Amino acid sequence: MALSHGVPILSAGTREGKNDINARIDYFGFGVDLKTERPTPEKIAKGVTRVLGDKRFAQHVDGIRAEFGNYRPLDIVDGLVAEGDLDEPSSVGASHAYEMAV
Repeated sequence: MALSHGVPILSAGTREGKNDINARIDYFGFGVDLKTERPTPEKIAKGVTRVLGDKRFAQHVDGIRAEFGNYRPLDIVDGLVAEGDLDEPSSVGASHAYEMAV
């Protein structure tokens, strides 16, 4: 939701798969991974300063926000339903979903 509104992410958490998601956020420059389950106020403040102070985060978030604006998941679902073949994803839907994940 934050990315769709152009807001960089400050993420924390290491359990329940959060470490994987947070690593992707950090890797793609969508925000900062604090790499802890319980960040201190100081660590949060440093993360906020970094996210807001580095223009690259805003550029990366703007890029993914634009992609989200072009992504039409309901059109993909409608297309699959219209094709009548819900067991196999259409090449358009599967390809687009893959591109969004990468």
